[in-house]
Amino acid sequence: MKKNAALIHRYSLTLFVGMAWLVCAGTAQAGEYKCYVTGADSLHYVVIVDFSSLGMAARAARHVRIDTPNMGRVDVQDVIECRELDQTFRDQKARALDAKTRLDTITNRRQ
Repeated sequence: MKKNAALIHRYSLTLFVGMAWLVCAGTAQAGEYKCYVTGADSLHYVVIVDFSSLGMAARAARHVRIDTPNMGRVDVQDVIECRELDQTFRDQKARALDAKTRLDTITNRRQ
């Protein structure tokens, strides 16, 4: 009887630890990423997306509509590069655009 109780306790503990791991592994922390993109108007922009990973941020950036002064809202045509918000872009043109773009002016959120 003690053997069965110990075995049940062991399996219960294993199941509890396994479920706790699954819950923690499934909980992704969203982060802010900036992406250097080409709009449908053929101009380049920096957009910000909140997502759980860099790859997912790049995918999400494809669905951003960019508010432009001349053409209204334009879709993203191509995502060139995404980085964490506090990192610098690798592309020279992206770095130059990022340097002159104030973060508080970027209001392009996913729709």
